[in-house]
Amino acid sequence: MKAFTNVHFFALTSGKPSLIGLFATILCLALTACSGGEGDVAEGTFEATEVTVSAESNGRIMMFDAEEGDEVKAGAVVARIDDVQLVLQKRQLEAQQAQIVSQEAVTQSSQEATNSQREATLAQSPDITVQAAAMEQQLANLRYEKGRVERLLADGAATQKSLDDINHQIAVCQKQLSALRSSLQKQNASLQKQAESVGKQSQSAAKQLNSIRKQAEVITPQLAQLQDKIEKCEVRSPTGGTILVKYKEAGELATPGTPLFKVADMNKIYLRAYATSNQLENMKIGQKVKVVADYGGDKQQEYEGRIQSIASQSEFTPKTIQTSDSRANLVYAVKVAVKNDGRLKIGLQGRMILTKSE
Repeated sequence: MKAFTNVHFFALTSGKPSLIGLFATILCLALTACSGGEGDVAEGTFEATEVTVSAESNGRIMMFDAEEGDEVKAGAVVARIDDVQLVLQKRQLEAQQAQIVSQEAVTQSSQEATNSQREATLAQSPDITVQAAAMEQQLANLRYEKGRVERLLADGAATQKSLDDINHQIAVCQKQLSALRSSLQKQNASLQKQAESVGKQSQSAAKQLNSIRKQAEVITPQLAQLQDKIEKCEVRSPTGGTILVKYKEAGELATPGTPLFKVADMNKIYLRAYATSNQLENMKIGQKVKVVADYGGDKQQEYEGRIQSIASQSEFTPKTIQTSDSRANLVYAVKVAVKNDGRLKIGLQGRMILTKSE
């Protein structure tokens, strides 16, 4: 602009008006008018968040119907890897688990039965004190009667035979009481042995039950691991968007970490522009800006954008980027969110314009 101003000045002061001077004057005024509506300009390219989805299991790709350019929904199954062996292993473990559950039920029922049998056996044990109480009372009565007869005999009111009869009855009662107690003790000892035998059976059942439950504890995580592997054989898209690249085809082998496809949400596209340090003072996150997409030739389209982020560190100017200050070696990446009307593509050239009102 300075060169045109000088020409303009020369044309007016030389005293010899010419067509060249007049043309320079008009061009200068036009450029000045055009530059008055726009402020800083930062160039860049349009990008989207691209996600490369890789296989998480080994096997042959049995299904891969999606093609490049297809739209997919988040969570949709895009490919399926052979899971036959995993399914068979899972069925085998499920059969073992069902058998273990059955064994656990039978063993637990057996343990409960033995516990009940032990309690019933112990309940049959006689109470020696209760059952001998009547005979002990009879023996006490005889002893009282003996004392009464002895007093009568001392007074001459009873005979020796009466005392001998009482002594004989006491001796018989004592023998009967001793025999009763011995019988009850033997019965208790026998029942106690039976209860101990049943108790050992219950303890054995408890150990067996504990062993069965440990087997179940081992199978449960194994089943969970197999189920996780089976689910990973279904390759799902982590986000809704467009399939950008398809790296594999159905029938090919896949291993964990093998890239299968790349997807990006083209509705959430943004311009990554590069601004100089002088331009940063006019920018802030959340600020609305004008975005111009360059479709080649003179085909351009304006969009409304919003600054989403500004890099905290500078970087060297990319070779494909031109800045307003050609001497600037360091620039800051500015991410501008743009609503895609369907025409914006990844890698398309564009620029961000800050109007003077901004």
